[in-house]
Amino acid sequence: MKTRSVLITVMASSIVVSLGIFFGLLFVSGGLSDKGRKGITVTGSAQVEATADTAVWNIYINTQLPSISEAVAKVDSDTKALVAYLVSQGISAQEITSYGVSTSTAYEVANGTQTSNIVGYVANNSLRIRTKEVQKVKLATENIGQVLQTGISASSGTPEYYLSNLAELRPKVIEEAVADAKTRATAMVAAIGGTVGDPISGSSGSVQVNPPDSVESDYGSYDTSTIDKSVRAVVSVTFKVN
Repeated sequence: MKTRSVLITVMASSIVVSLGIFFGLLFVSGGLSDKGRKGITVTGSAQVEATADTAVWNIYINTQLPSISEAVAKVDSDTKALVAYLVSQGISAQEITSYGVSTSTAYEVANGTQTSNIVGYVANNSLRIRTKEVQKVKLATENIGQVLQTGISASSGTPEYYLSNLAELRPKVIEEAVADAKTRATAMVAAIGGTVGDPISGSSGSVQVNPPDSVESDYGSYDTSTIDKSVRAVVSVTFKVN
């Protein structure tokens, strides 16, 4: 009787172990199957070098004088002198926009509070240059200090340089980033004896326009401070695994 009880116990244990192995293999098989369906997700990146072909530059003219007529006359004179300087630098007069003179009254401020005492009149104007002559703008900004030293009351903004063909560069750099992602996926899968299949899904972040040799960023950016630029794209692609 005791021997029979032991035999039943051993058989029951064997059945439990067998079922455990069976369901364990079933679970592993299902896991591998899920991985096959999900594939492998990799990140790819690429960048192309580009040169800005459009420059935008703002110059602000401002003065304060005792009478409104004096202030307007000074701003008008300074505007003409600056336009003449820009034209002498090879920038076309048609590429220079003058927004016209505006005026305001300047009041005395005492102990941080504005009083009703008039101390003068302020006149303002601004020039906006938009041109394809990016190198001429660069040179003009470097030399404008010589003109301002003659008594012109103006301040120069930082020129901004843009790519007019960014819409054409964007798909090119994304395509190269996808190719980079596939190269990485192929190397990873080959290391474990598999092959990469068709792409399942993919996504792309914002295309970045950065100065050359800049630090990589995960955020979209459009640097306008340099003429030479790097256009960079980062993508995430999921491939089937065979």
